[in-house]
Amino acid sequence: MQTNCFRGPLVDLIENPDYTIFDSLIDSVRFIQNQCITEYNNHACVISNFVNEKGEPQLWHDFGPLEGPGWAANTIGGAYELHELGRFTHDENLITLSLSLLDHILEDGFIDFESGYIYGYRHTDTDARISNYQSNNDWFCPGSMAKMAHQLLEFSHVVKNSDKRDLIRRIVGLTANWIVENVKPTQNGWWPRYCAIDGTWTREDDQFFTTSADGLFILDLLVDLTHAGEIDYRDVLEARCSAFIGSGGLFGSINHDTYDPHECVSYAVAFRTLRRVADVLQNESLRTFAYKVALAGLGRFRLIKDRNDVATKGLLYYGGLMGYVLSLEECGECSSVLRGCAGTRAIQA
Repeated sequence: MQTNCFRGPLVDLIENPDYTIFDSLIDSVRFIQNQCITEYNNHACVISNFVNEKGEPQLWHDFGPLEGPGWAANTIGGAYELHELGRFTHDENLITLSLSLLDHILEDGFIDFESGYIYGYRHTDTDARISNYQSNNDWFCPGSMAKMAHQLLEFSHVVKNSDKRDLIRRIVGLTANWIVENVKPTQNGWWPRYCAIDGTWTREDDQFFTTSADGLFILDLLVDLTHAGEIDYRDVLEARCSAFIGSGGLFGSINHDTYDPHECVSYAVAFRTLRRVADVLQNESLRTFAYKVALAGLGRFRLIKDRNDVATKGLLYYGGLMGYVLSLEECGECSSVLRGCAGTRAIQA
């Protein structure tokens, strides 16, 4: 099988034995545990999505009075990472914290158990459940909702309680079905960037309404459900991937508050997602596109000089590191991992 491996920018940073990447990780987790966690309905939750170095909510920012599973908060994904770190380090307290955060999302009003609709945020002042970071229900991003459901699906693989595991998978199935049934493709065959809470289009004047890579997260969800045999979404996957490739790649901003036609993280997510879809659809042209366009395209985001007294020359802007690390799965190209590790060290520094 041809994979067209891409080595990435030639750069590496030597590990600092006095303060490793793992040391940095543990310090970050300690900050979360000690400064950022509070309680809601006897469940753990974060105090705010946006805090200062003391863990104090920054209410001047849109994210300041919000918490929850949405794009600007990521409680499900964060809880999952804490759970896996707890398993790796045999830290039962960390595992307990992660499961309490998960229960907060499952039991504290974020999920409509009939439709599968997931509210991204709770406003910490009003206690309202809202759909976007602007603290209203005027719009939501369907890709972001799919990401929340996909994170729940990933978490379900490590949840030991069978009743909770079954509940999560039922929610995920409902969410996927809601998106497919209610969110219609745009004129170019891709997913819309924004929808009203009934799934109809809104904010159609947005410059990336038809070209945001946020829709890749819907593919993530559908391909994993298809691969697991839960439901067959291959027809939808075929149609949306055809639109994505037929447009030469749709790499507009994933982030909801940025406006870039070629966002670094969009290329990395496209590489990860299209490879998995290619496996399920047995589509080698899709895999080739993932390597030759998405992964290779990350080269445009190289930093050309050191910045802020940090050895950043040759590294990537935030979001692209994932692509190089993931490429090891197929091609066994160690230099790709070195690029990812070098980037992580630069962030750590």
